[in-house]
Formats: sequence, structure tokens, C-alpha cells
Amino acid sequence: MLKTNIKLVIAGSVVEVYLYERPVSYGVRLGVEERDKKPRILREDDDALRRSALHSKKQVRRWIDANAWQWLDQFGKPCFPKFATFTFKENITDLPSANYFFGKFMKRFNYSLGFKESILKYIVVHEPQKRGAIHYHCLFFNLPFIDDLPEKLSETWQYGFVRVKAVDRVKNLAAYITKYMTKDMQNFSWKGKRRYFVSKGLLKPFDVHAETTAHNILRALVKLPVIARGNWESEFAGKIEYMKIDLGRGNTIDDVPIDKDTKAILNAIKLSQQ
Repeated sequence: MLKTNIKLVIAGSVVEVYLYERPVSYGVRLGVEERDKKPRILREDDDALRRSALHSKKQVRRWIDANAWQWLDQFGKPCFPKFATFTFKENITDLPSANYFFGKFMKRFNYSLGFKESILKYIVVHEPQKRGAIHYHCLFFNLPFIDDLPEKLSETWQYGFVRVKAVDRVKNLAAYITKYMTKDMQNFSWKGKRRYFVSKGLLKPFDVHAETTAHNILRALVKLPVIARGNWESEFAGKIEYMKIDLGRGNTIDDVPIDKDTKAILNAIKLSQQ
């Protein structure tokens, strides 16, 4: 079993770094302990829902980091991410029904743009309104420029209202989107339900656990800006140091000057996780 004192999560123009005080086994979750199931069933359910909601937010952030500014338009330039909120005029509170209508809309929207199959790349977070109705926050990664985009979306949506927001100047796009993943997602009505969904073919974040490779990459990133830091204690790993490094909008790890051998290993790791 592989043991490591470092983990990198590489997602588009962002690299997350986890440094462990004590080596940990790859594939073993940190901080998991045996509990007496009978007296703590309710608390464990609460904890499980909380962990599930936090995990979903983390995964959404990574999907966004991996794909924002990474898709090119017809001129070979990065597409501007586009953000839209879709609401239902009727009080649709059933998530499977709402998802069905959203799926039908996306098929119509692809077709309206001249595509016979689904080529749009996006991530969608659904959120309950105060009245209980589901609404959707959608971030498009490769939507081409459309002069009358709000009108086009409203016309194709058909079920209610659409609001489009400019996000091209948002510095932390992932944090901006995940703020819509509310605390309501920690109640029992969300148990067993997906809090978000993604289109097919998105670029995937990937992990690097091999110590030599990870440390070689980290040395190549030493002069790049750190946009977030943190630390916490783990029963198994001891102190964990965390950093989030910005490679620059539209850049990827391929743009970082890494030695040839390390880059070859990195590409093999990436391919193995796609």
C-alpha cells in the first residue's frame, strides 16, 4: 500500500497541496473512527449529511477550477464562462421532475445553437427556494458568444424565468458558485440525492500521491501565488498543511516548467485517472 506525506490535486489553473506531518496510506480516509452505531445513529446521520454536503462543495470547486477558461472558441481563445439561474414559474419541489425538465431544456438549447448532439460543457447546482421550489444555477464553460443570450435562454427554457450574470471578472469563480450550495443541503430531505451534476466530457481534476513526483512539481511552483492557506489536525496524519496555488487564468500544469521525466510521470498519472 502506497504511503505518502504529500498529495497534490491538480484542477486546471489551480493546484491544491496537502502536506502531512505523518505519512498516510493512499486510499484511506483521514479522521474516520469506529463508533458505537446504536446510541449515535442520529448524530452519525447528521455528521454523514454534513460531510456529504462539504464533499459536494469541494468536488464542485474542483470541477470548476478544472474547466473554467480551459475551453477554446472558434478563434482558439478561451471561452468566457457564463452563469445563469433558472427558476420555475410553477412550484416544482420534486427534484427528479425538475431534473427531467432541465434535461429537456438542455437538449433544446443545444439544438437551437445548431448542434444535433450535446456539445455544451457545464456544471449545475440545484437549490431549493424559500417556497420549496427547485431552481438551478448553471455555469457554462464553452458556450459561444451570443449577443442576446438572456433572451435566447428564456425563450428556450420555457418553464419560468432566467437570470444571467457576468462572471468574467470574478476572481474566485469556484467559491462564487458554491455559495449557492446552502445549509439546506444538510437536512434529511437531501439524503441520497445529488447536489449537483455535470455534463459529459468535462476535464477532470486529478491527484498526485507519489512523493518524488509531487515534491518535484511543488518546487516548480514555488514562485507562483498562493491564494489560500490552512492547517488542521488529523488523528492519523497529525498536522496537515494546506495551500492552493494559482497557475494563472487559462493556464494548466502543462504550462509550468517541469523537468521532462517528471512531466512524463505526471501525464501517465493524469491518463490513469481520466
